Amino acid sequence: MLRFTPIENARQAEHYYAKSDGGYYLQADDLHREWGGKGAAQLGLSGAPDYEQFKRLIHGLDPQTGEQLTAKLIEDRIPGWDVTASVPKGVTCALEGGDSRIRQALWEAGREALADLETMATTRVRKGGKQEDRTSGNLVWFATEHPETRPAKEDGMPDWDRHIHFVVFNLTRDEVEGEWKAVKFRPIMDLRKWFSTRFDLRLASKLTDLGYEIETKYQADRNGGRKYYSWDIKGIPQSVLSKFSRRSAEVEQAEQDAVKAIKERDPEAPDTLSAVARDKLGATSRQHKRPDMSLADYRDYWNSRVTPEEGRRIAETLKRALQGRNPRPVNTAEKGVHYAIEHQFERQSVVRYTDLAITAMERCMGSAFCPRGQGSHAAAGPWRRTTARRPERALGRPASGRPSPLGTARSGSAHPGRRRHRQDDHDEEGHRRDRQAGRRTRPLGGCLALGAEESGLRRSQHRGAVPGQAVDATEGPTRRHLGGRSGPLGRSRT
Repeated sequence: MLRFTPIENARQAEHYYAKSDGGYYLQADDLHREWGGKGAAQLGLSGAPDYEQFKRLIHGLDPQTGEQLTAKLIEDRIPGWDVTASVPKGVTCALEGGDSRIRQALWEAGREALADLETMATTRVRKGGKQEDRTSGNLVWFATEHPETRPAKEDGMPDWDRHIHFVVFNLTRDEVEGEWKAVKFRPIMDLRKWFSTRFDLRLASKLTDLGYEIETKYQADRNGGRKYYSWDIKGIPQSVLSKFSRRSAEVEQAEQDAVKAIKERDPEAPDTLSAVARDKLGATSRQHKRPDMSLADYRDYWNSRVTPEEGRRIAETLKRALQGRNPRPVNTAEKGVHYAIEHQFERQSVVRYTDLAITAMERCMGSAFCPRGQGSHAAAGPWRRTTARRPERALGRPASGRPSPLGTARSGSAHPGRRRHRQDDHDEEGHRRDRQAGRRTRPLGGCLALGAEESGLRRSQHRGAVPGQAVDATEGPTRRHLGGRSGPLGRSRT
């Protein structure tokens, strides 16, 4: 997952990211650091990050000269944002168990996720009396790899937890005005769950390429059903996952205690804390990292906590992956999109496109992936359900010539022998139904139908909508068996 946290104090950021509460990160051979972003290249940043350059950037200064970089440097400015790329506990377990390939997969997924963010980098435009925003499409970030959690209260020692901190500086280059300016990060923050799910989908896909089997985990919801919770590598003992998740258990217990205290004052209060409150609870309850321990010391401690039987089962999981003995995943992209539509429109008539995408991706961990270079399409507007006379597929390539965030929409039927309907025919049918219903909606060219039911979706009028985007949602044979074309989430995983 990706966790987005504003950096509120530049001085504290100097200490944490440059010295890492002990400094051993700077010497460890298997913990990587790097500069990233299109803006980093424009500032001449490459190779191993330098502490002085990081220190200048976090204060809004030129990393080479130390001169003020942006036009304004107010005292209470946000110096940057910490985008932390974390992995499920079983993934860290396999990495610490000896599969170094996972580390490369993590870095690749992290870089691709940050490239998604970069496509939506925005800055304010105020010159000439304007009051608008401009997409700059470039960011500057510093990335550093960390291997552990904060110490647990039980014994003052951390658990293994591989993650990467991407420090995104509050800098972007406005090429129109020819100067460096502050980033308007709100459009990215509003879509943080979408970015996070895309990162998970990418990493899960890369792990299946390495031979691992992926399992999706669910938890009970308020309606007596179940909802998506997380994903992980299949085969890692649950005892190990629990044993190395003590910090999560501490935060969950603290949340339960907090909710109990709130409900004593207000019986109608929610049963859980908000995501923001939960993050603050985790931050205020954590202990400082230990400056007296090295990474080698931590690994000796971690290995001592794994029993011989647990070690044997972990080794067998890695061996199956390395030898390719796990079954290859079946492509579930089309089923995932179909489920997302049915689930999201069960109780509401208008749904944001990103909510559809998130639900579909959660259903496809390890069995589909998102193509690169589509981050800018996340701002697509809402969809509304309409009644269709006959079941049809998503029709045609988007009029804009751009793929949808879930992949490429295609024309034609998923079932051999079924008639292929042209997009013009489908749009005319939609126009006719709208006229009969008294609606005055100008369609944007993208249609979607469910195949198994006589219902579908049509894009509603929306100022920020991307013209002509379509989603493929018919459940049927995988596209690989019909000419080798990719599924709606991208490449088939068969």
